[in-house]
Amino acid sequence: MLGSEGSPGSVLTVVEFLDRKSRRSEATSRTYGAAQRALARCFGVRSVDVVVSQIRSGELDVYKALDKFVSWLLGNGAAPRTVLTYVTALKGLLRYEGISLDSYQLRAKVELPPQVDVSLDRIPTREEMRSLLLNSTKGTRALIALLATSGLRIGEAAGLRVGSLELLSNKITLMSTRTKSRRTRVTFITDETAGFLREYLRERIDRKDEWLFPDDVDHQKPSSTFALYMRIHYVLKKLGLLGKLDPDSRRNQLHPHCFRKYFFSKLIGVGVDRGVAEYLMGHRFGLDNSYLRMDEDRLKREYMKAQDDFTFLADGKLEKESRKRVEELQGQLQERNRELAEVHDRLGRLEGLWEKAFEKKITDTASD
Repeated sequence: MLGSEGSPGSVLTVVEFLDRKSRRSEATSRTYGAAQRALARCFGVRSVDVVVSQIRSGELDVYKALDKFVSWLLGNGAAPRTVLTYVTALKGLLRYEGISLDSYQLRAKVELPPQVDVSLDRIPTREEMRSLLLNSTKGTRALIALLATSGLRIGEAAGLRVGSLELLSNKITLMSTRTKSRRTRVTFITDETAGFLREYLRERIDRKDEWLFPDDVDHQKPSSTFALYMRIHYVLKKLGLLGKLDPDSRRNQLHPHCFRKYFFSKLIGVGVDRGVAEYLMGHRFGLDNSYLRMDEDRLKREYMKAQDDFTFLADGKLEKESRKRVEELQGQLQERNRELAEVHDRLGRLEGLWEKAFEKKITDTASD
């Protein structure tokens, strides 16, 4: 049985570990913190430092502890990916605490679940995008359009300041401190999305240092990722779009991350270079230094190939298709007119020949 208290030094070390993780990624720090809290619940103790102390003293076998944790997570409905992530987090903590783990022993004594995809989702249709935008508040409409047309992660959107937007050129600059890859990057939006953002910002549009999506209570703070997530969740629920594609799926068919998937699939669908699409989303792709050196004009030209798919209320694609059809019909009409002119010309020549033949016949008859 584990004790209920850990040493003060151990508590400090655990806090320091999370603090170090947060320097690189706040999201990683939160995930690692969740893993530590889950381990504490698994062993029925106040905090993870109790478990770490027991492992360090030899009272608890590290491999048995990890295996028990895996079983506990699966028994509580955790997805295989979550289990693997949490185990990785705890391995990092144990190494930080100076507790060695033998990879062979780990594989032999800790039975990890196979990583299988138990989540089924899809990208929204064009009509669903229209419905979402028309049934949202100004702020949520701006957020949804931003995610679907820029490829931003919802956490990156939460970290934007008004000054990150260049609405005249439809460009967004993400600073390295706010990106998962820790690289500054640019991406773009459409005229329509820029219009939604102007409508949402109104008089705040010139306050460059303000958060684009401020906290509802304290406007000096950015809105949390969870709060933005729930804004979209509410609209999806209102429109009846939260159903699951499969009863066993752990995710709804549509959720905020689907807008990012929409962005990627539409870029690829119109023939945008895969590396450019990955770059705009903030992914590392192959020898991506060449894409990092690509000038913004070329990046935007590639992006603009998908502008019709990124415009939802003004149907540019339908307008283009209609214009193309009109041009085709005009071409067909011109061809018919040309053919009719040729027929008319032939009839004129035949009429002239007939008149000459008739006159000759009359002349020949008279001479006889």
